[in-house]
Amino acid sequence: MEVEEQIEWIRKAGETHISRFSRLAPLEETEGELAGEKDPRYLMYKIGSMTSGEKSRKYEFLIEYDTYLPSQGIYFGCKSITLPGGDNKEEILKADSDWMEIKDLAARRLNNVFVNKDFSFRFKVTDNANNNTYWPFWISLHEDEDVWNVGVRALDIIRQAFKGVSRDNWEFDISSGEKIYYKDDPNSMETAFTDKAFEMLQTNIKRNVKQCLTKNLRGRDDLFLDRFLYFLEKAPEKGFLIRNYGYEKAWQLNERFKDTDFTAFSKVLFNFIGQATEVVGFKIPWSNLIRVFMRADETPYKIQVKTLNVKEEKLRYWEDLLGCEFM
Repeated sequence: MEVEEQIEWIRKAGETHISRFSRLAPLEETEGELAGEKDPRYLMYKIGSMTSGEKSRKYEFLIEYDTYLPSQGIYFGCKSITLPGGDNKEEILKADSDWMEIKDLAARRLNNVFVNKDFSFRFKVTDNANNNTYWPFWISLHEDEDVWNVGVRALDIIRQAFKGVSRDNWEFDISSGEKIYYKDDPNSMETAFTDKAFEMLQTNIKRNVKQCLTKNLRGRDDLFLDRFLYFLEKAPEKGFLIRNYGYEKAWQLNERFKDTDFTAFSKVLFNFIGQATEVVGFKIPWSNLIRVFMRADETPYKIQVKTLNVKEEKLRYWEDLLGCEFM
């Protein structure tokens, strides 16, 4: 095959990938680099980095596309860069060790957020370590997955996992602390423990309140929701509820509580809010609730939690625990 013909086939094969990549940023802003030098072969979109305390190794969290290898598609993950003064072989071993420490946590969080996906077997091992760069793992972005709502979101979850277990002396660049805002995608898949999941919970709380109201109580849906949001803000101070910042929006019950406690907690909480706002007959949006609350071990609740048999003494326990918040 002539060189010109081969280049044309590569160009055609890469058109879709490049078009998808352009949703991240203008292509002129995604020109990649290799060994510190600009390299137009690669398209890169980075969401932050972290540098080891001894400044011998740097991790970049990025989505990348190799325009010379369109069959490889778009991929994302963590790239380890050996900095001047560091021993490349030693830094690769450290990067592998760090990833092994984080892998299970990252997989659990990815599976929790993307409720209909399983990332457990999607981590790929790299087959090269060139120019002092090395990928401890990488993930292919499937053709039906949006670069923002899957690629960037998954990458941010992985980044947060690295930050959560990193040593105290690691340094993070400024962008590593920025909140990522995802672009609207009407065809995006269902997620849990995300801003979108939390918005859906709020929407359905207000909808269910409106279904209870008589004409002279219109407007109580906002009051009801405000009470719920106020509770979420203050509850972590009490110790029985914990905000997990490894996710966009997630709250955990303390490890001493069982599934029946979550059921009792939910029933008592919304009953108290209903009493305080004069809303009678509120229907708990369980399917939305379990997309925001999780167990202490970060495993999600199943919808069957709403049918658990809760004894009267359990309900009274939670009434005593929560009563001071609303009565």
